[in-house]
Amino acid sequence: MKRQITAFLLLLAPLSAAITGVATNATTGKVQAELPLILVQPGEQGMRPIGTARTNAQGEFSFDNEAPANGPLLVQALYKGVTYTKAIAPGQPRTGVAVEVFEVSTKPEGIAVDRHGILIEPTDNALAIREFVFVNNTSKATYADPSAGTYRFWAPDNAKIDVTVTTQGGMPVKREATKAGAANTWKIDYPMRPGQTQLEIGYEAPKGEKFSGNILHKDGETRLIVPRGLTLKGEGLTEFAPEPRTQAAIYGVPNGPFTVEIIGKAQPPPSQREADEEGSGSPEVLPTRPRIYSKLYWVVGLTAGILLLGLYSLASKTKAE
Repeated sequence: MKRQITAFLLLLAPLSAAITGVATNATTGKVQAELPLILVQPGEQGMRPIGTARTNAQGEFSFDNEAPANGPLLVQALYKGVTYTKAIAPGQPRTGVAVEVFEVSTKPEGIAVDRHGILIEPTDNALAIREFVFVNNTSKATYADPSAGTYRFWAPDNAKIDVTVTTQGGMPVKREATKAGAANTWKIDYPMRPGQTQLEIGYEAPKGEKFSGNILHKDGETRLIVPRGLTLKGEGLTEFAPEPRTQAAIYGVPNGPFTVEIIGKAQPPPSQREADEEGSGSPEVLPTRPRIYSKLYWVVGLTAGILLLGLYSLASKTKAE
């Protein structure tokens, strides 16, 4: 009988639940009144708006009976031309949701490149280049400059550029890169919110035994990475120990123009057993290194970014003798 009552009550349970919270301006430290918000439901058909709200004088907002009880949801706030997103995962509280917005600055104060990795992969007809740039914003304002862009990078003038941007705690979004005026110089117009922003930039360069590029930022360190079987030769390169699982070669390169010679033939990563055997004689043990590097050679998208971050961290600690 108790089971029947429980099942009956579950049938009566609401299929939607209200979402309430408070919006704060993290730059001023005050609540943000009269802020428009949209409730979005991600799905196979894309992002579907399912409700709207506006904060009151105390910064409070409520989406009443508009939110499905199951599945992830996004609360998006638009402030001074910049969209801020708060994700609500299934099972998370739907009351007291904290949404933060920031003032906007056109000056790059507190903006600096933390890490930059360039993966060079020869294909049948070209060199596939994939760059991963981690930009930190340590200020309390969002950096936005629509005319000059918030990040500039080198790529061939005729290249087809693919850009994916991921903010800290946010979802990947596609962004267009446009020419910045100077030869082989491109810009990305994307607001750099406080915290870390990851840029993934992909393009093709002419196939050949050499690759030339230019690192335009003056801060941060840059790594060049090539698949197992390949080595690089060039002025100013610092060779690091290869990544133990994929045996990808890692090099430090000074910021500014560079040219490297690509030597050898790319090979797939070793199997798990081969990697274990190759690593068994290594004098260095890294027990906290996650084993997520088995397919760097074919990796694409954000997975490549995660792998590259691991490679970068490893290269920073293990310079080849």
